[in-house]
Amino acid sequence: MIAVRHSDSSLSELLHAFDVPDSLRAEILGGVIVMSPLMRGRHALTVDQVRRQLQAACPADHRPIGGIRYRCPATGDEPIPDLTVVPDKALDADLRFHSMDIVELVVEVGSESSIRNDREPKRLLYASEGVPLYLLVDPLLALVTLYTDPQHGDYLAHHTVTYGDPITIPEPFGLRLETAEFPAKPHRGRLRLS
Repeated sequence: MIAVRHSDSSLSELLHAFDVPDSLRAEILGGVIVMSPLMRGRHALTVDQVRRQLQAACPADHRPIGGIRYRCPATGDEPIPDLTVVPDKALDADLRFHSMDIVELVVEVGSESSIRNDREPKRLLYASEGVPLYLLVDPLLALVTLYTDPQHGDYLAHHTVTYGDPITIPEPFGLRLETAEFPAKPHRGRLRLS
């Protein structure tokens, strides 16, 4: 992961002036440009497994989709979640940025380079933006956590299961998400939870 700080309010302009290699995902999180590798094998497989299960449970006019850049005007953040569930009509516009107020659920699959951001800065960002559900899949610890009830800048409730146990995604999905086939990736070296 590469991080760049810039004190000017034009952080978004700076990011979009970069010639970011196709192999990297560049986001703005907490006033920092964060670049991390695009999905690789196990990561992409897990995202696809979650996407397929969500697709089957989505309301008829919604879909799980990845690669969308969101802009959060209050913070200037520009996350690109692994997956979001959004209404089809929100995708009709060919926008450079979307607002997080269209998002019903965010999914992040952690990796060694992203898990710290997924656990805290992104969790707090998504809660602050009022995203009702945040699903964090952590292959390093083989855990899946669903955060719910966003209030006062954080999620007030969460439920965690280990890989192999299902986790319930509430309405409008009503999904029992199966995790048994998620590929775990043991962490090399010391793992810090914060």
